[in-house]
Amino acid sequence: MNINTSGEELYPYIRDNGILYFASNGHPGMGGLDIFKATKNEDGEWVVENMRFPINSSADDFAIIFKKNAEEGLFSSTRKGGRGKDDIYSFYLPPMEFVLQGIVRDATTDKPLKGAKVRIVGSDGTDLDITTLDDGSFKYKLNPHTDYIYLAKKEGYLNQKGKITTAELADSKTFTDVIRLANISNPVEVENIYYDFGKWELRPESKKEINKLIDILHANPNITIELASHTDMVGDSLSNIILSQRRAQSVIDYLIEKGIPKDRLTAKGYGKNVPKTITPHIAQVTGLPEGTVLTEQYINGLASQEQKDIANQLNRRTEFKVTSTNYIPDIDEGE
Repeated sequence: MNINTSGEELYPYIRDNGILYFASNGHPGMGGLDIFKATKNEDGEWVVENMRFPINSSADDFAIIFKKNAEEGLFSSTRKGGRGKDDIYSFYLPPMEFVLQGIVRDATTDKPLKGAKVRIVGSDGTDLDITTLDDGSFKYKLNPHTDYIYLAKKEGYLNQKGKITTAELADSKTFTDVIRLANISNPVEVENIYYDFGKWELRPESKKEINKLIDILHANPNITIELASHTDMVGDSLSNIILSQRRAQSVIDYLIEKGIPKDRLTAKGYGKNVPKTITPHIAQVTGLPEGTVLTEQYINGLASQEQKDIANQLNRRTEFKVTSTNYIPDIDEGE
């Protein structure tokens, strides 16, 4: 949404948190000049919001200012009940509340993880650990005007990182996250990795997904991985192994290009030799029995072509497994 309209936009005021306040009779309002606040969304576009009653009235309301970072200040208005045409009014807004809450789950079984640690680091100096409850849940009250990074971790699992900010928020907000930690003993699928038929060059949309793997490697600096590529049962075994090896190597090359040390990475193409095993989550989505191994014999025995296509698609995958947890990063990498 644009700030300016065919009407009048007056008295701009920007707070330290980057929120813009202004008066306008061009945006939808309560009458005359109303006071609006504008924040930028993730795409860098302005989101304009009317500050509503009691800040605004059917008369002209304008020239708002705040007392430093407090939710109080002054504005001018021509509303009824004043002592003259333009009067100055004080206001106090209820304190905004920001909360981070979530659940930590096992990425394979989807069961909650009791006793996981969630480390929260804020630009205001916050640095603390929260332990998840029996149901895997955690909750923390955030401070305004602060950037946060949080890291979920549990022994035997890969760390998972997230980030949030309250810096430019104009209203209370609860951030909710379901954090799924991958067990280091299980392969982890890198979803949405696509190639053209018979090709191994990465497509642009695939690189976006591989960037998530880069985040995992940064959050777990002491692991090394084997990056594995798998094909479906179509084609002969040798051709599939060669193709899958080239696809796995294309992912490794991209990771190295993005700064991941090559001695943390191994490429392996398995062709169709290691079919997918149905996890509880996949079973819920597809209806295929949990624990089923999608062998060629099993797929050929499925009742419909649609089921066969789903099974083949599940077998066409890129995944990684942890090969060691004692990698020592170079000093330059740690910096």
